[in-house]
Formats: sequence, structure tokens, C-alpha cells
Amino acid sequence: MWVRRIRIAGHTTPADRTWRTRPCFQSPTRWSATWPSAATTHVCGPASLRSATVLACAGSTSCGSPTARCRSTPWAALHAITAPELAALGPPDWDKFLARQRAGCVERQRACGLDSAWLDQIPAFLDAVALDPSPRPVLLHTEVMREHLLVTPHPDGWSLSGLFDFEPAMRGAREYEFAAVGLFVSRGDAGFLRRLLTAYGYRPYQLDDALPRRLLTYALLHRYSDLRWWLEQLPPPVPTLDALAAHWWRLR
Repeated sequence: MWVRRIRIAGHTTPADRTWRTRPCFQSPTRWSATWPSAATTHVCGPASLRSATVLACAGSTSCGSPTARCRSTPWAALHAITAPELAALGPPDWDKFLARQRAGCVERQRACGLDSAWLDQIPAFLDAVALDPSPRPVLLHTEVMREHLLVTPHPDGWSLSGLFDFEPAMRGAREYEFAAVGLFVSRGDAGFLRRLLTAYGYRPYQLDDALPRRLLTYALLHRYSDLRWWLEQLPPPVPTLDALAAHWWRLR
């Protein structure tokens, strides 16, 4: 039964949440987040994404956007879920997962065909970036991209109406999620990413130069990381990892 609040395995978000969802328990790693009126939804494309600024609204009707129907950000609600069934999702030890990804990072990127000029930068970059040493594990979609978002048209614009393809879902640090968001959703749009992260809960002082470097680090450590292909999609102005972080997760 559809409810006004999110209910997944006994978890209920606060009553002021206006978007709706239901679980899909086909397998431990398959979850779906959908909303009513699915027949009228569309896969999100560039035009609808520009109008569907709901992604960047804080869930308040005071965002000032004439084209958005504001909702709570889906990532905040997703990361707030604490259902016991999530214990079945890996990795069982987040720190060990990151250590393993870090140890094999250069060779994985080499296998993807990354140029040596980029490969040579990776060890020093990873060593210089400090990640949260003890993050609280949250439910992660891990592949948030425009093709995995559904939007519904309205006379005054678009609203976000669904998030799908939870096959690669896992539990881990919340910032791991925003690696894909920057690569495949905001794609260098500084204003969009700032609004999205502010809606999620980041304070202005947290949107500093260190954040893009952490997100690139998570992108490099991502289990499906392919820096060579990403560079083809969004080439940076300068061939350095620092410039790449500032370009892909631009905040100003």
C-alpha cells in the first residue's frame, strides 16, 4: 500500500517527507525506489534534468524555483534507512574494502587502458587525501546517473519520481555515493552540485576544496572505476588529478 512516508522493512521517515517508495526484495542487493503514477514517468534526460531542480531542493517549498516541485532529496532518505535486511549487503568490512581497492587501484586502471601519465599520479594523490576513518555505513545505490532517474512532467516543470537499478547496492561511507553523482548527474555544473549537496545536508563551510578531492578518491576506489572512459566523457582543462577533481565536482 502506498503511504505518505517511506516505509522499507519497518523503517519510516519523518512525516514531513512527501515522496513515496516501496521495497523490492527479489534478492538481497535488489531494491527499488518508485513513486505512484509510474505510467507517466520518463527516464531523466538533459532537458528534464535542468528543469527538475527537485534534485537540488531541500524539501522546502521556499526554494524559489518556479520550475520545481520540491521534495526531500532521495539520497538523504536512502541513506537514512536502517532496515535489518541491509546487513546482507556487503562489503562486510568497509575499511578492508577500501584498503583492497587502494592496493589494486593502479593495476585496475592500467587494465582499463589508462595512460601512464595518469597512472603515475594515482599513488601520491590517494596518499594525500584523508577520508573519514570511521564512517557510519549507509545504504548506497553506488551508480546514480541520469539514466537511473525517472522524472514526471507537470505544467510548471518536472519532479523526480523514481530511482532504479539497485543491483550494485552496498553499504558504506555516504560520500562514496556522490562520486557517481558528480560524474553522471551534475557533470561539472557547480551551481547544481552545490544545491544538491546543500539539500542533502552539507553546510556551506563543508563545500570546500577538500570535498572534490575526496569524491575523486572514492571514484578511483569505486569497484567499477574506469578513469580512461570518464576522461573521454569529461576531459579536464589540465592533465592532473587535482584539476580533474575540481573540474568534475566543481563547487564554484
